[in-house]
Amino acid sequence: PRKGRVARVLLNSCSDGLLECHKELHDWSMLKRKSGEWQLCPCINNCLADLWPLSQWYWVQSLFPSNWTVDMWKAYLMVCFLEAHASAREEIPKYFASGEVFLESTIKKVHEESEKQTNEANKSLEEQNKEALLHAKSRMVAGRL
Repeated sequence: PRKGRVARVLLNSCSDGLLECHKELHDWSMLKRKSGEWQLCPCINNCLADLWPLSQWYWVQSLFPSNWTVDMWKAYLMVCFLEAHASAREEIPKYFASGEVFLESTIKKVHEESEKQTNEANKSLEEQNKEALLHAKSRMVAGRL
């Protein structure tokens, strides 16, 4: 969802990248750190996820997410992150290809930094809950139809 935690974390990552453009890209490490802050007490979260009627209230589930919910959020985060970087690497050079705004070496450096970040994300993707990842990808495809 546009207003969900995943969207906020991704937007914060973009803002951080723009504010610290003089440094090497480090958005994946920031996203990984932020995604670890989603559960304060997993035991309570899982109890609330199984306790009716609290399990039926979205706002309770968003405040106290179960392990499954966190796995889904992480899956969405990873897929969106990888897709955004791939799209940026493909689209941005079209606008700055002439070298009038940025030097070719600068664009190449940012491209390499982006690839480094996506490689780190792909390593984390291997550790992700496969069922949650498949479910997230299916929901994202269904949302595009």
